[in-house]
Formats: sequence, structure tokens, C-alpha cells
Amino acid sequence: MKKIIFISFALVLSFIGVAQEKINEGVLTFKQSMSSDNEQINAQLQMMGETTATTYFKGDKSRNESSTPMTGDMVIIMDGSKKQMLMLMDMGMGKKYTLQSTDPKE
Repeated sequence: MKKIIFISFALVLSFIGVAQEKINEGVLTFKQSMSSDNEQINAQLQMMGETTATTYFKGDKSRNESSTPMTGDMVIIMDGSKKQMLMLMDMGMGKKYTLQSTDPKE
């Protein structure tokens, strides 16, 4: 029993010693689905499908790729230093893009 407690304590300390102070780059992936207790709403939500998204970030730049069966694919590229956002959409009605400023003054 003492060995298990000692090993657990050593593992916790090793994780604390290796942890990063600040994350500068990385990848975040998630899937989202919705459900309800109501069968009628549940059928509608299942038609919408599952949303998947992946975000890549490094420094003050990021790229978010999301896909939904109902709305299509969307890519959002943000540049924090230039304070701009490029949005690329591939929807059922065709491909579109938007370039916007993220500066609150504008």
C-alpha cells in the first residue's frame, strides 16, 4: 500500500515538474453532437449531424477548420498582429469568402 501511494505521489510531482508555463502552439480537436429527451427534437438534431472542428494555433495566428453536414465546411484564419480575419465557406450554395478587421475601433 505504501508503495502505491509513493508511486502515485512521484507521478504527480513528475507531471508538475514537466508542465509548461505558457502554451505557444498547439492543435485542439473536438466533436460536438446534440441530443434531447424528446424523441421529435432528437430526430431533428440527428438530421443536423455531428460538428467536428480542429483549431491550429501558433503565436498570434490561428486557423479553425469546422465541418457540419447541414452548413458545410468553414475555415477561419485569424492574424492577431494584423488584426484581420479571413473566413472561407464552402456551403451548399457555393464557395464564399470574407476578409474582416478584428480591430474594435473599426
